[in-house]
Amino acid sequence: LVVAPHRGGAFAGVAFQRRQVDHVLDDARIVRGGFPPDRERTLEHLPRALPFSGGAAAAAQLRIELAALRRQLGLFAYLVHILRDVARDMRTGETGLVYLALDDLRRHGLSDRVLRELVLRGECDDRWRAVVKDLCARAHAMEERGVLMAESQYARIPTDCAFILCFIIMMYSELLRRIEAAPDRVLRGDRMMRSSETATLAAA
Repeated sequence: LVVAPHRGGAFAGVAFQRRQVDHVLDDARIVRGGFPPDRERTLEHLPRALPFSGGAAAAAQLRIELAALRRQLGLFAYLVHILRDVARDMRTGETGLVYLALDDLRRHGLSDRVLRELVLRGECDDRWRAVVKDLCARAHAMEERGVLMAESQYARIPTDCAFILCFIIMMYSELLRRIEAAPDRVLRGDRMMRSSETATLAAA
């Protein structure tokens, strides 16, 4: 996995970096009641935080590369959030909130109504497990592309931004692996990662 320079010490010793991390997590977090209107806002602030040098052409190219990085990792985090929060979303209101693509559900013999029934009963079956398997494979592909993009940009990103980026990748990668290993827990709405575990990842 990507390792940013001075990652552990920076988190432990620099308060403003923790505030930066909180800002990015707030930007990426899916809140109760729905997603932010712009579903690709994750890591949006990173290009604005960077000092550009080398002329207008180099600056423009860097912005293009960072936009691609932001999009790839933003979609990766977004898909992980959808999977993590599916039980809570489906219990919202009278019909539930459906963020999973209907095509993905239908491919495995599910519908939003059937999925909601499974969630309300706290049951899981092979149809749901197949959906999770497919979506996790898709998320892993986004993760892999995003990590390669991030690795190519670390030398051009300030240390604090590199640390934040590395931490976010680590957190969502770990969450994805837990979801993949326990799709039944996701459908029940079990908590997949505690705050103390997130803090341990950041301080590692």
